[in-house]
Amino acid sequence: MTRTQEQVSYNAGAFFAGLLVGGAAAVLFAPMTGCELRTELKNKAKEGREVLAGAVDQAVDSAQSLADQGAALIERSTGRIRAEGDRVVAAVASGMDAARQAYGARG
Repeated sequence: MTRTQEQVSYNAGAFFAGLLVGGAAAVLFAPMTGCELRTELKNKAKEGREVLAGAVDQAVDSAQSLADQGAALIERSTGRIRAEGDRVVAAVASGMDAARQAYGARG
């Protein structure tokens, strides 16, 4: 194991040990009974899920909006490309007609 890996491993171990000690201290010194604490934790978890669900909904809406904008841009671009292609075809046809007329006049 390299020195960097050892440092990361040590830091992760220290973090989790601190998390465990902090959690135990919070439970021991909490100003609520166990039932009140469980109820509070359930309420906070429910609030967190609601916030997360709202954020996910917002992200989905944003992604859908971006997809719609991209589709509209592609549609507009496709229309422009077709119009330019039609103009090129018309110009080539006109050039061919002019060449035929010029060649026919000389011939």
